[in-house]
Amino acid sequence: MKNKNKIRVLVPVSAPDLNAIFKNLRWADDARALFYYMEREKWIMSKNRDYRGGIDRDSGWVSVNAKEMADELGLSNRLKEIRDTLEPYGCLEVKRRANGNKAYTPTLYSMLYRILVPSLVNGRMYRQEFITDFTTRMNMVNFYNRSYKKQRKEFLSKMEWYRPNLEWAEKMYLDETAVAYAEAQTPKQTDTLLSNIGAFNSKTGRFISVCDFAGRIHSHVGGLNKKLRPFIRVEGEDDELLCIDVKSAQPYLISNLFSGKLMEHIPEFQPIFHKISKRQQDPSTKLFLRHCLDGTLYERLMQATGIKDRNRVKRRLFRHVLYCSASNQHKDKKVQTQRLRFQEQFKSLYRSPFETLVALKRTRSKALPFVKELTSKRGQGKMYATPNMIALRLEVAIFLNMITKRLNEAGVITVTIHDAWILKKKDHKKFDRVLESVCADMSIQVPMVHVEALNCGTYNIDHSNTEEK
Repeated sequence: MKNKNKIRVLVPVSAPDLNAIFKNLRWADDARALFYYMEREKWIMSKNRDYRGGIDRDSGWVSVNAKEMADELGLSNRLKEIRDTLEPYGCLEVKRRANGNKAYTPTLYSMLYRILVPSLVNGRMYRQEFITDFTTRMNMVNFYNRSYKKQRKEFLSKMEWYRPNLEWAEKMYLDETAVAYAEAQTPKQTDTLLSNIGAFNSKTGRFISVCDFAGRIHSHVGGLNKKLRPFIRVEGEDDELLCIDVKSAQPYLISNLFSGKLMEHIPEFQPIFHKISKRQQDPSTKLFLRHCLDGTLYERLMQATGIKDRNRVKRRLFRHVLYCSASNQHKDKKVQTQRLRFQEQFKSLYRSPFETLVALKRTRSKALPFVKELTSKRGQGKMYATPNMIALRLEVAIFLNMITKRLNEAGVITVTIHDAWILKKKDHKKFDRVLESVCADMSIQVPMVHVEALNCGTYNIDHSNTEEK
């Protein structure tokens, strides 16, 4: 794989030639490591709202821990000189208080920095460079994999059966045609995709966990930008890959539940099953199930709403019907008006499923105290998350704990992304047989699936554009 022993870094175009202004390549690569560190911290902040409190995320400031930079990345005393060298060029800034003193993150001995990028109308704000110094590169890989090693150990203590799947995921990388694809997009998209490619291929963006909310697996493969999935390859293997995902997965699971099936798979929700059973035979409930099964749910809603964009209909279904508050209140009046209009359009097709969803959202915390506990924020549980939790628990119970386990038993190793599986093309028929057998055991119909060829199977890339710049 080309550039396998390098770490891709996005450097502001306003930054000077790093090799020229620093004494040697090691120092230049340390400067690149600082830029990379700041971008990763910014990404972590966007995913974790409780991360290092006291930082205004919208301002771009990130907390640079000097101890981490010295002890783990080996920058030591070079950090100050690198910072002082870059500041005059306007590509890096240290936050200072009104009295001129440097600002620190509350409760931490970490200075606040931010990367400054030029405001370009038609052009890239970053250029891609590579960390090639062996020591700097190994320090970074080891630094970013310390937390992953802990996550991995904790994960496997809960999910030992998933070990071969995880080990296969760890061998995945994005081939060089992913770079060509990224560079063909808009400047902003290019920067985002190149950053994603860099973190994935350098193994500095790995993570793995099981969420308490529903038992879902969250990993760096699942977090990969969907536009880059077609470029996934596996080290040491030449097999063609597929990604198979269930169409309208959560509506499909909910519709089967509303029809009286799948209840035994989520016994913890037994106290509220009466809210579901009394509407099972309603014609609109059966219609909802049929449209979820034949994969036409979003198309039906497009016809009812007049919205021509399928993804927009999907977003509004989840935001305004499935997982919103039962009160329909929203601080933005425009959103509230949009929500009420979409709900009326949904009810015109599926009145009984809508009424069931509202009843579930109004579940009292006494009936399902664990929902309040898992959704609690400042002591207030969001009980309207009940339909969301039901759908996700069903997804884990069926797609992960039944289908994926049976695939493993059949010798088919997959990487799961919630309601999707990455697997070898030669195992496609085995997958179909397992899916059919699980659905037969549960007395439900087989859902519609979407099959996408990976290894660049669905893209026509101009390979002349793969040379790094």
